[in-house]
Parts: sequence; C-alpha cells; structure tokens
Amino acid sequence: MAIMYALKSSDNEIFEVEQKVIEQSETIKKMIEDGAATGEIPLQVSSKTLAKVLEWCKQRQHKTVENENDDNKGKRKKERDEDDDIKEWENKFSDELKADKDVLFDLLLASNYLDLPALLSFLCQLVADMVAGKMPEEIRRMFNIENDFTPEEEKAITAEHGWAFQP
Repeated sequence: MAIMYALKSSDNEIFEVEQKVIEQSETIKKMIEDGAATGEIPLQVSSKTLAKVLEWCKQRQHKTVENENDDNKGKRKKERDEDDDIKEWENKFSDELKADKDVLFDLLLASNYLDLPALLSFLCQLVADMVAGKMPEEIRRMFNIENDFTPEEEKAITAEHGWAFQP
C-alpha cells in the first residue's frame, strides 16, 4: 500500500499524492525525512500551478521496469517505447506552457521553491528555446515586458554589447 500525503495549496486546495511522486521535490522529501510532514503540508503554490507540478512528477516518477523474461531486445524496445511516450508527453506539456506564459512562469517559480531540478531544467530550456534568435523587442512582446530604458541608455547598451543584439 502506497504512503499518501496531503499537499495544501496556497488557495487551500488539498491534493492527495503518493510519497514516491512528491519525493521528487527535495523540499518535500526533506520535510518528510525531518518528520515535519504530518497532516497537510502547506505549500506557497497555487492549486493551478501545483496541479501542473504534480502532473510533471507523476509523468516523470521512476518506475521499475519489470520484465518477465531476460530478453534484452524486449527490454530495449520497451525502454524506447517509454522514451517515445515521454517525449510525446513533454511536447504536449511544452505546447500548453508556451500558450500560457503566466502558468509557465508560475511553474518556474514553483519548481525552484520545491527544489525540482529536472522540472526547473526542463522549463529553463523551454524558455531558452523560446527566446533563441529573437531580438530584444520580440522578447519584450512575447513576455509582455515593458522597455524601461531611455533611448540614450539603449544606445549605450547596444554600443557596448552589440553582439547581444544581433539575430
């Protein structure tokens, strides 16, 4: 029988989650090890964001691959199939986040807060891929960032770091 924990979002929604799923979070894992995870575990993460975090963790949880026989060809094929399934899921997950940048940035903050290195790395790469080859003005539009540089400041920055402003 799996050990379950109750995670309480910042907007008071409760998520019942298996220990092996939430132990991917170093923050929660340490709470469990220190005995501080009794009852509901309060987290400073909204329910919408926490649901996405848990979706990631459930998808990425380490599963023991049990093979009824020792056929290495069968095992390699099963691993390739699982890798293809994970890639397909990651692509869908990425597309959802690209479409809703608020969720993307909330998820970035949550993955850092919960100490989920694999998710944080995945999200940083996603953002890096999104901005690659874009000019500063395109990036500002993409992420709704206000340009707070005066024309003089922008000219000075461009002169000093011109290489950074080339596509």
